[in-house]
Parts: sequence; structure tokens; C-alpha cells
Amino acid sequence: MCITGMGWTTALGDGLDQVWRQLTSGRTADGRLPGDPGEADGPGASGGPGAPGSPGPSRRQISLAVTTADAALRDAGCPAGDVGVLVLGSSLGPHLDDAADTSPHTLTAAVAERLGITRSASVSTACSSGADALLTGAALISTGEADRCLCGGIDLLTEGKLLGHRALGTLSPTGTVRPFDTGRDGTLFGDGAGFLLLESRAAATARGARVLGTLRGWGASNDGTGPTAPDETGAGAVLAVRRALARGRAEPGDIAVVNAHGTGTRANDTAEASCYRTVFGPPADAAPDAPHTGPDAPPEDPATAPEDPDGTRTAPRPGPVVFATKPAFGHTLGATGALEAIALLLALRHRTAPPVPGTRDVMPELTLPLATGGPRPFTGSLGISVTLGFGGFNTCLLLEHAGPPEDEEDAA
Repeated sequence: MCITGMGWTTALGDGLDQVWRQLTSGRTADGRLPGDPGEADGPGASGGPGAPGSPGPSRRQISLAVTTADAALRDAGCPAGDVGVLVLGSSLGPHLDDAADTSPHTLTAAVAERLGITRSASVSTACSSGADALLTGAALISTGEADRCLCGGIDLLTEGKLLGHRALGTLSPTGTVRPFDTGRDGTLFGDGAGFLLLESRAAATARGARVLGTLRGWGASNDGTGPTAPDETGAGAVLAVRRALARGRAEPGDIAVVNAHGTGTRANDTAEASCYRTVFGPPADAAPDAPHTGPDAPPEDPATAPEDPDGTRTAPRPGPVVFATKPAFGHTLGATGALEAIALLLALRHRTAPPVPGTRDVMPELTLPLATGGPRPFTGSLGISVTLGFGGFNTCLLLEHAGPPEDEEDAA
């Protein structure tokens, strides 16, 4: 499955290269889109009424989706009329806050109409919605239902969503997202949208499209443990990852980088770390339960220990390098899977995992190397993006970069 175009709108901006540079510099934001008056005071612990005269949630979501989807189409050099199906994921859409009769389906239909795409499908699987939109588009293409699918996710932090998550206690009281940190205390939410154009190999070749990467495999599962709490054993996430690897005919050892869900909440990070330990195995160089950073780290040989960009040294770690984007973008709910797929493709293009700002003392349960202290280079062209949504929705996308690393492209 070829990926020929990408577009995103994030709290750090909307240019692919511009946002990537900020990610690799460790930049963080408050989750609000630049210049957007919003429906609440912010994605953190406060929140309040929107600015007087600001457009309603439905209008804002439709406008943002159309703008971001159009950016992906322009990146692909593909007119909207040549797209077979629009697949749009959102966590409930705007209907919690809009007095009009809205739903994820009416949101998607309105976006398709504005773009000029005749067929559309909506996906609402909580925080996995954006990733499941890509999975759905890939399935439609693989079964011959379409040659091209424009797939993505969108969510704006409305007052209803903010109040719901505040009641659940998922928000960080300290205002900092620290994925996989021993002191993690919650997440922060944000606005965002991301779209990718998927094409069959034949369709991409026929129009001479530039191929950015391929969606080699995908897998999904459901924990079935409850409406919000994940299965902390990570068993459901393991199933999704293994299904993606099997479909893509890849082994765990082939994976170079992981874009983690990384919410910074205690339960989600515990489940995710357990998943990676099961899939990739315990570290071969240290005791399984020994932390690999901090004062209690096991002894290491200074001559062989790698140096982090900030000058510190950590024990060598096997397996793919892990990064997470929620400290930079905020948790964008239904958009997060699409944004993380784009970030993963950019990481594969540059062979670099952006740093995870804020995380200092990595939880011992995470047995893979986490990109802390600065960007972390890696070798290899395969990566996975993992999303773990409320309701037990687990999705894994297996992506591959289509060409040589960026520095090799520049030299050619």
C-alpha cells in the first residue's frame, strides 16, 4: 500500500518540514492550534467558554479537516476527484458540544462534500480513530473497493471532551506530559488533524506518483476489559502488533523505531511497556527489572556505553528506539493515530527519532531504548506506530520508508 501524500495541522504548525524540525529540537506546545480561538481556555486543567463570536465546533472541525486534507492532496499532486473514498476518524466528532444534529458521520459527509469526494466512511474508535481510518482505507484498497483512499483523523478539544477527561482524572495536574517516566502523572489534550493519501501500487505507478513510504501491515484488537482502563498486561496491544507484523511479513527484529502511544498516564504507559517487553523481549545486556537510567542503573563500561546528545551515558539497549509525540502536540484524541503515522514516516525518512521532552527517569518496565536527551539516530527502514484507545481499541501500523535516508537523498 503506497503513501503518496501527507498533511497535518498541529500545535507546532502545519508544515511537514517545519514541524519536524521543531519535534527534533524537543519543542513542546500547549496543544492549541496557532491562531485558533478555541472552545475552551486550553487543553490542561482549566478550560472555559470559547471566545465571543468564535465559530461553533462543527464548523471549526469541518474547516480544519478540509484545509488539512487539501494539504495532503497537494503534497501528493492528486486532485480530490481522483480519490475513491474519504475515510475520516474522530473521537465522537463535535456532537457532544454542538446543538445541531451532528455525529461523526455527518462530519465526514460534510468534509467529503467540501472536498468533492463522492464516497466517504467514518471511524470512531476513541484514540485509535486516526490509525483505524488508515487501516480501513488499506482494507478498501486491498479488497479492490477503491484505488485511492484519503485517510485521516481530526479532533478539537471542546468543552464537553475536556470536562469528560477531567472527570476521569486523566489530565496531568503538573501540566507536563512525561511518557514512560516513573513520575508520570497524566496527559494534556490538544487540537489536531492529519491526513495521508493511500494508493494501490498500480494506481500510484499509473500516475507517476512520488511514493513516500508504504503501509506494509496493520493489525487491531480489543481488550474488552472496560470502557476506559486498558488491560495492563498489554495482551491486546501485543495481539495488534503481532497481527501487523504478520501481515507485513516482518519479524520484531526488523523494526528500527516505534512511535508509541505514550500518553503519560500510569495505566496506558504500563500496558504499552508490557506490550513491548512481550513482543521484543527483555534486554539482553541488563537484569530484566533494572532501570536503565537514573542513580540505580546497573554498572556499565564507559568505553562501550553510548553517549546521549546531552552528554550523559546509558547502558546499551537492544531493540528499536521508542519516541512519543504527545509532549509536543498534546493528546489529540481521534487525530493522534494519523499524526503519529506521519511523524513515524518522517522519522524513517531521516533515520532519527525525535526526543521525548520531559521524561527523565525512564520506568524500568520499558525495556526498549527511549529517545531522551535529544534526537536518537537509528538504522533500518521499518517502524511501527501503536495507538491504545478508550474502550480497549488497539491498533498497530507497520510503515516502511520508500527510499534512502534523507542525507543520502541530498547527496545523490
